[in-house]
Amino acid sequence: MALDAYLGRRGSLLEETPEHAELVQIAHPLLTADEIASLRKIDDPPHRAVTLSALFDPRGGAAALERALDDLVAAAIHAVDQRNTILILSDRGTDGEHAPIPMLLAVGAVHHGLIRANRRTDADVVAETAEAWDVHQIACLIGYGASAVHPYLALESIVRLTEGLGIENLDAVRALKNYKKAVSDGLLKIMSKMGISTLTS
Repeated sequence: MALDAYLGRRGSLLEETPEHAELVQIAHPLLTADEIASLRKIDDPPHRAVTLSALFDPRGGAAALERALDDLVAAAIHAVDQRNTILILSDRGTDGEHAPIPMLLAVGAVHHGLIRANRRTDADVVAETAEAWDVHQIACLIGYGASAVHPYLALESIVRLTEGLGIENLDAVRALKNYKKAVSDGLLKIMSKMGISTLTS
């Protein structure tokens, strides 16, 4: 079984060219702060990443959420047309005037929007969200179309609990490693129950 994945533009399944290998391999679908920062720094055309905001004005109610979803899908299609191959959907920046679009809803909308526009194989989706904490939430995001997840609030909370508050008798590096291992074990268990052996399946 394998949890590694590839990010980027997929080539035709009916032929084999050097461009088929122009992908970014990640060893695990849970991305740390350093790993997602590295993705953002890539500026080579085959691997260019762009961050799309998954926020909306909650004062507009359900209509504002629907408009924000439509705008997010349109922005994703435009980004792919501009040869961006890694789409990072981010709910950072939440405040009194900006609420996060539920990340499952955002990932699913972009996934299906790209399918309808015949662009789905041209880019991969990465979810940068404060909503994902446990294995189930991360697995759902992957199932809805995300190739990787950066649960920044969970990771930052672990660091704070270990270093700032001293609640756990271990350092932040070990605690983050334990969290990643727990997520790995949980994803493998879910995959085994579904009868699939690789995360990319």
